[in-house]
Amino acid sequence: MTIETSPGGTEYLVFTPTGYDAGDASTTYPLIVYLHGAQAIGHQINCSFGKGLPGAINNNSNTFFDTLKMFVVAPHVRLGSKCSDLANNDYEWDPAMVNEVVDHFIGEYNIDTGRIFGSGISLGAKGIWDYALAYPDKLIGLAPFSGNAPIENICTLDGVAVWAFHGEADGTIPPTGGADRKGGQTVVETINNCPNAPYLPAYITLFDAKGHNGWDQVYDLSAGYNLYEWLLSLKKDISSNYRPLVNIGPDITIVDPGHSIKINSFAYDPNGSINLYNWEQLAGPSVSFQDGSDHLILNLSPSGSVYKFMLKVTDNEGLTNSDTVGVTVNSSTTGPAVTELRLYDGKNNKDLGPISNNQTISLSGHDPSLLNIIATVENLNTRASVRFGLNENRNFISLNDNNINSNYSIGNNNHKSFVPSEGEYTIKATAYGDRNTLAPGSSYMVTFTFTEEPLPIKLLGFEAKATEEGVELRWTTTEEVNNSHFEIYQGIGNARELREVASIPKANLQKNVNHYSHIINGAPCGTLYYQLKSFDYDGHVDQSEVISITRTEGNCTAKVYPNPVIKNEFKFETMDSGKIHLRLINTFGQTIIERIISEHDNGRANINTSGLRQGVYFLQITRNSSTETKKILVQGN
Repeated sequence: MTIETSPGGTEYLVFTPTGYDAGDASTTYPLIVYLHGAQAIGHQINCSFGKGLPGAINNNSNTFFDTLKMFVVAPHVRLGSKCSDLANNDYEWDPAMVNEVVDHFIGEYNIDTGRIFGSGISLGAKGIWDYALAYPDKLIGLAPFSGNAPIENICTLDGVAVWAFHGEADGTIPPTGGADRKGGQTVVETINNCPNAPYLPAYITLFDAKGHNGWDQVYDLSAGYNLYEWLLSLKKDISSNYRPLVNIGPDITIVDPGHSIKINSFAYDPNGSINLYNWEQLAGPSVSFQDGSDHLILNLSPSGSVYKFMLKVTDNEGLTNSDTVGVTVNSSTTGPAVTELRLYDGKNNKDLGPISNNQTISLSGHDPSLLNIIATVENLNTRASVRFGLNENRNFISLNDNNINSNYSIGNNNHKSFVPSEGEYTIKATAYGDRNTLAPGSSYMVTFTFTEEPLPIKLLGFEAKATEEGVELRWTTTEEVNNSHFEIYQGIGNARELREVASIPKANLQKNVNHYSHIINGAPCGTLYYQLKSFDYDGHVDQSEVISITRTEGNCTAKVYPNPVIKNEFKFETMDSGKIHLRLINTFGQTIIERIISEHDNGRANINTSGLRQGVYFLQITRNSSTETKKILVQGN
């Protein structure tokens, strides 16, 4: 973008479309007037470069703006001695100043004055509403993000099409709140109820569970909302023959999660409604699915299967549009990957454990603004990132700036990004090897439901104790409502791979406080992880936090050395001389090496690790009815 100055002294940024010829007055171009937020106010125009629409243009990581045939003009407020000065938050955009820039720009460039649009973020969204109200004949389309507007004269905008965006959980400028000025949701509802209806119904996209942000990923198209396609389709005062918009999102690569996945779509018809959703499988092994809805639920085969699906939408005028998505399912990966999603309770600083597919989670007892979802990742470097998709919005991103062990979470430090409410959520977390690339690694997808209702039980305690025979688990409950049964899940050596090891019926005679216990005979030696899940008769599930215990009792006499493994081989030794079954397992639970030690081997074996990639493995040692697991680190081959 270039920098220019108006006769009134206002600096502004300019995006000029590729191929523009100033000498060709017969070819005119649409114009977006963009107003920045408070953080871009500052002593120099560079404060605006990396934020909002200018930030998307300057990054241009998907080269979309190389083909966009419209101008962008972005006035800058020069104020204070630095960028992002909170003292500037009380500033209000002056519509006359904005108009002076716009009029000057129209006189300098070949602009189609019948196709001028407005957009802005936060303070800039407030400013673009004010500009539209002050000059209602100037704009034909408006796309404000997380702003508010006075509504006493809002019905004068019947000649302006509106697509507003707002975080559902925005606490800075609530979507429905405000005294003198109302949030985007209220403004849109008011416009649509005006005596003179707008030529196109005003529309709002509420970002599920999102706070005061989300605009960057709409402007750069990674969120899945093609704002520019909508703007370029607008025809002033013409209310028919608008093609619907549809987006399924980018292609997906997953490591087989062992459960179904849900693919959501976004579809919007500017002047009517979507009447038909038609899905078609274009490639891959045949898979069954239910047609006719805005989403797909799929059970896909692993082992390198590649699928492709198309969604065609038809509106009430019979106009259509379509989009496709590819899905690759691998059994394992060596690239950047998300392998699990975990729920974190920031109020009590507790890891609540992995989120399972179709789980129901009660918000009772939790502060939703302090809940977070954290991605478990592997094969990421210090420049990596994780992008989260929530339902059909793909506009959460977590960067790892310094430490590879940092949490990649759906929240961030700038604005609260995730404040859930009651309802169903589908989350897709995708790993990227470099934050500046759009080439994704592997994703992890899970669908679950938050409810305000208490779940089957209230768990008072859950603990584990090592015994000579195995592990004894004890738990105490109260308020068991509609409870069906319990399931116990065990992880060997790590908490990421939890598998069901027992199912326990509820107590027949319910008391105010119910005490349960269960012994897992022959539990492996080493560090073990346990989680308790309770199920009600409707299929709702509640789960405990994950607890751990180290078991050293019993026959835990095996030795493995050297560990870490550095020269293609490690040695196994035990005092036992009977038959022993060895299995070397990777972090996905897959058996990589399997050996049987006979009684003639005297409890000894050399295990060759050449060809294995560096990382953590688990050696499972089984003899008679006893199983022991040891963690092994392969460092060099």
